[in-house]
Amino acid sequence: MNLKPIQTMNDLIFLAENPDLAKNITVKMTGSDLLKGFEELTRRREAEATSRQFKERYLTADETAEMLGVTRVTLWNWEKKNMLPTYKIGRQVRYKLSDITAFMEGGIK
Repeated sequence: MNLKPIQTMNDLIFLAENPDLAKNITVKMTGSDLLKGFEELTRRREAEATSRQFKERYLTADETAEMLGVTRVTLWNWEKKNMLPTYKIGRQVRYKLSDITAFMEGGIK
């Protein structure tokens, strides 16, 4: 099989995102090129994390109580015991969907 040589950071990033293709490849590059590749990968990972953060869904107390099968009073008690984090958006209390999911799986105490 005749493969195209790896010439750009995009080639390395492609391999990083597709590790099965990278199994039998040996790469020769300068240290500065390697650092540039790491910087680019780090920048992309941070951008993905920021994007996920902005996609987080926040639920009302009613939605959260219904999802967990409890009353709003129970949610209030859990908040006071720091069992389930709450977030204030203006004057309204909200619950992160990811926190609720972790709580249901026993991940938040």
